[in-house]
Amino acid sequence: MRVNVYGFILVLCSICCASTSGQQLNAEILLTDEEKAELRKSMETWWEDEDLVGGELLILKSGDTLIHHTVGWMNREENIPFQKNTICRIRSMTKPIVGTCILMLAEEGKIAIDKPVSTYLPSFANSSSGAITIRQLLTHTSGIEDLGYEGYVRSSRDFKNLEEYVDRVGELGPVYTPGTKYRYSDPGTSTLAHLVAKVAGMPVEDFIRQRIIEPLGMSHTLCNLPNDYPDRNKISCTYRLRGGGFRRYWSNSQPQTHHFFRGSGGMYSTISDYSKFLRMWANGGTFEGKRYLKEETIKEALQGSAVNDSYGFQWSLYSYDDDKNSKSAVFGHGGSDGTWVMADRDSGLSVLYFTQSRGGSTRGKLRELLEDYFDLEF
Repeated sequence: MRVNVYGFILVLCSICCASTSGQQLNAEILLTDEEKAELRKSMETWWEDEDLVGGELLILKSGDTLIHHTVGWMNREENIPFQKNTICRIRSMTKPIVGTCILMLAEEGKIAIDKPVSTYLPSFANSSSGAITIRQLLTHTSGIEDLGYEGYVRSSRDFKNLEEYVDRVGELGPVYTPGTKYRYSDPGTSTLAHLVAKVAGMPVEDFIRQRIIEPLGMSHTLCNLPNDYPDRNKISCTYRLRGGGFRRYWSNSQPQTHHFFRGSGGMYSTISDYSKFLRMWANGGTFEGKRYLKEETIKEALQGSAVNDSYGFQWSLYSYDDDKNSKSAVFGHGGSDGTWVMADRDSGLSVLYFTQSRGGSTRGKLRELLEDYFDLEF
């Protein structure tokens, strides 16, 4: 859904003019003490009303912290509070990281995103899947549906590894003509993850660790959760809305729910760790003096496809219109356990909101709050 991010940024940054003025953002924008208090109070109210179990909000301006606030529990049953930089399961916010790996390999000339996937994966070399391109996987226009339709009755966790799972995806093929529709697809991104492994000659987890996690200093970000992980006590339990309340459905003392890294989800991270990755993209592919992607790659990735202008290369796209009807590169993504991020390249603003309250409404309530105050439409 298209977002009026121009109004959104007004809310967060307190521009001293009406939201209808159409003026450009500038480097002097700050979040006022009154606005910080309003955001904190809203989060406290959501927790008191049991709209979430626990959560964390981080808003940055060009890397400077404007607000960092937490509420509630990371482990309600043991009365352990949701502290700053609690480790969370980020679910589909894994997708932009896998997409970044694909783009790194493309810049190195090891893959071409407009080539068929079958060029690299033999299981796609058939009459059904042979025409699917890497670009179509990146933009969720490959025709590969999510689990649940006929032929995909098995869960990904029923396969012994990523390769076996993706081979089955290629054998089954798309359910509509590639390139004709947008349909969000976990198996499509799992295919990208396996493609990284095949082309790079190493597990995709190792590529992510070597090329993204370690260089960016994402010290509490993981693809897989070892049973002996020393910081398990810093991982939030996850809760699901059931019967009018949240019930814990995974504890940090349990093994991870999948026995292999599937690429479409599965990563663990903190709000500060993910902010580094987000800011690298917002900065045109650089972070703290190191280049990860070219500026032209970033620009191409943050454009929609021919059939959906609201989704780029594994990123959701938003926009605001100024008085000249130009568009700002505003992008983000969410995860099904409650995480959500967005960044605006023009203003340097980043917003990260982490909960582990699956099925909750607080991400929507945040947007509703902004609508109420500033006449926005989401």
